[in-house]
Amino acid sequence: MIIGGGNEEEAPKFEVYRHIDDADVYHVNTSSFFPQIKDESIVNRRSYSIGEIYHPYLMFGMPNIGGTIKLHIDTRFEGYYVLWAGAKLDEWASGPSERFWDVVTWTPKMPKDSIKRASYRLAKALFLQMDGVEDGNWKTDLFQNENWEEEWWGSSMLMDILREIRD
Repeated sequence: MIIGGGNEEEAPKFEVYRHIDDADVYHVNTSSFFPQIKDESIVNRRSYSIGEIYHPYLMFGMPNIGGTIKLHIDTRFEGYYVLWAGAKLDEWASGPSERFWDVVTWTPKMPKDSIKRASYRLAKALFLQMDGVEDGNWKTDLFQNENWEEEWWGSSMLMDILREIRD
């Protein structure tokens, strides 16, 4: 049900979030993911881990709660690479829990593409959105004059992308 709109489903929207490395990238905040996924599990033969990152305030509150985010590339959708993020809050605050997985970004497969190249543009789009970088900009000043790397840690490629955006 949609408030003020009866029981009608919202029409899918397809808006490019960013153009990175000569390819369009879509983000769940600007587009509807094209296939309906019934099973949120990413356990399949065509999923590749691209890394993990620690986010010190994955859930804002008093206190903020940190957690880890694992990122996987899914290749089962014809013509697309899809980035899944699996978030898990620190157990000290939320107790034992399962990792929650969801699709966050996707991009068409391009000529001479690779999983590594697609991973870069998908993760970069995720981090640009996460840091609230406005359209047309590629950097944030939110972390200016901060040693943000003291609280954040992660796989080298993911940390390199965050440095591109934050430094």
